[in-house]
Amino acid sequence: MAEVLGGAEYGNTVRSKVMTGCISSEQGVPGILCPTQSLGPDSTVSLLRLLTTPGDDGGILECRASSPTLPHLTASDSTELTVYYVPKATISIDAGSSSSLDSGLPSSGLREGSSATLTCVTRANPPVYNLTFMFNGRPLHRQNVITKGRSLTLLELQHQDSGLYTCLASNTEGDGESNAVALHIDCEYERIMF
Repeated sequence: MAEVLGGAEYGNTVRSKVMTGCISSEQGVPGILCPTQSLGPDSTVSLLRLLTTPGDDGGILECRASSPTLPHLTASDSTELTVYYVPKATISIDAGSSSSLDSGLPSSGLREGSSATLTCVTRANPPVYNLTFMFNGRPLHRQNVITKGRSLTLLELQHQDSGLYTCLASNTEGDGESNAVALHIDCEYERIMF
């Protein structure tokens, strides 16, 4: 009987108990099939060392077993891979009428008093349980914000809001920090007539 056991953590081993060997149904998945060990005249065990990546999460690993003496009989089993990994995060800034700023280059044209929305998109397994917006490498502590899901809107921007923004996503595997985006606020000066 062919049997595939368990999931895998990022970079760990998937163990499979089979009669002859295991193959992945995904093309190009890196893996090393170790030598089989005999458990008797009708059974062997093979160990497949699978070097997983976050992209393998949800993939199918299939094990097929056959015997040269009974070529018309095949036993197979499969399992969905569960790969645990640190969150991958991406941040962008929407400055209203300006285009979305996600290149990391400083934005221009934002004036004091306007608003900007930061959005953090994450990919993680297990799911993210905490999301922190960062300003110049430190947690963002600011008045006049509106939080909605994975977005945070900075209201009434001031010159001191200029800087680098990131988001930090946390799950039980660790913390993943996003790319940085720069926000530049143009000062408004009052003209004084003499």
